[in-house]
Amino acid sequence: MHRLGHVLLLLVGVLAGCAGPGGGLGVPQCAPDQGTVEGPKVRAGDAWTYRQIDDYTKIERGVFRLEALAVDAEGIAARLTLPGGETAEEEYDPTWAWKTVSNRGWDWLTRLAPGSGTISFSPPFDSTPFPLRAGQSWRNRVVAIDPVTQARVPIEVRGTARCWERIRVPAGEFVALRIERDAYLQDLEWYRSQTTLRQVDWYLPQLNRSVMTWHDSYHYDYRQRGPSALIRGDRLRWEWVR
Repeated sequence: MHRLGHVLLLLVGVLAGCAGPGGGLGVPQCAPDQGTVEGPKVRAGDAWTYRQIDDYTKIERGVFRLEALAVDAEGIAARLTLPGGETAEEEYDPTWAWKTVSNRGWDWLTRLAPGSGTISFSPPFDSTPFPLRAGQSWRNRVVAIDPVTQARVPIEVRGTARCWERIRVPAGEFVALRIERDAYLQDLEWYRSQTTLRQVDWYLPQLNRSVMTWHDSYHYDYRQRGPSALIRGDRLRWEWVR
């Protein structure tokens, strides 16, 4: 990478480190360890409602509702209701790793499948290795598949269960396991770098899902010079409402 790239990456790291607790990849304020987390125990009819926040402007962008329609040994069949009332059928493995999910409201997913309402992954995207403890790390490789064009994009995922952290969302205040991921999408072109995704989940065992999710993505446009070469995607949060 040329010198400009190194400078920009350093700047990205500094900005990330300035984020406060619960606001992204800032240094966590760890709570006492809560022990081993077993895999989720989801039942048909379980539902979760989240509000989406633009983490740059702090403006709410709508409410998403996820409902488990069927659960078996193969995974979870779910329905996602989007802020405008439109629905999408989704599939997950038993640990909530993505099999086929809506790409609405996730800017980096939309770029991978611009002509489709969903995108699929093989194997499932980031199967969290339950049982899980703070300090545990893992890696895996997946392929994103556009169901319309069958275009395929390899992705490398690195995950870490950082520590337990106290987090406040509209539904209340909880101590949840902070899970951090870096994903590197091999969507590079002659004029741009790969997309880098940074994602944090705060997983709450008694909820069987994350109480909050945060993500940020960026890439570099080689046609630009100076700071404008860094192209940021949306920085979004999903907070559990009920």
